[in-house]
Amino acid sequence: RDYLFALCSCEEIGRYNSKVEERKALKVINEKNKFVIKEAVSTCERKSFVLAQAELSRLHIEFWELRRQASDIITLLRRLNHCIKVLGSELKSFWLYYWASRYQKYLAEKLWPAAEEHLLLQFTGLEDKHKFLNMRGIHSIDDLRKNMSNIATWLQKGAQF
Repeated sequence: RDYLFALCSCEEIGRYNSKVEERKALKVINEKNKFVIKEAVSTCERKSFVLAQAELSRLHIEFWELRRQASDIITLLRRLNHCIKVLGSELKSFWLYYWASRYQKYLAEKLWPAAEEHLLLQFTGLEDKHKFLNMRGIHSIDDLRKNMSNIATWLQKGAQF
């Protein structure tokens, strides 16, 4: 979390000002993110952090302009992260190199690590259903296969799926 926020705080990302008319949409996106910001999304850093997480979580962003900015932010973060990785190597700083290496993969794939809770996010169209499935212990395709009868029961009871 801290590493990603530090990347989003870099001067190069500063051109993505948080506009008043975007704040409602950013608040909704923030609530779905892995690392929720408790303060208002009113600064460049916070907006970049929220949009970067949304891209890494493969959340659907309704507004075209925010989708474009999120994609641009990830591109910039990949470049910055690469520079930090090179710097960590030159300075022989293990932790700097370690974190840059970890995030290099996440940013390249535009996906958080393949933890159990994120496996289904690799498939488009399941973003909105992810929380529903996760709350019911369905984290992988295997879990989905094992629980097909339960899913049918949930659907018959009018559950939102």
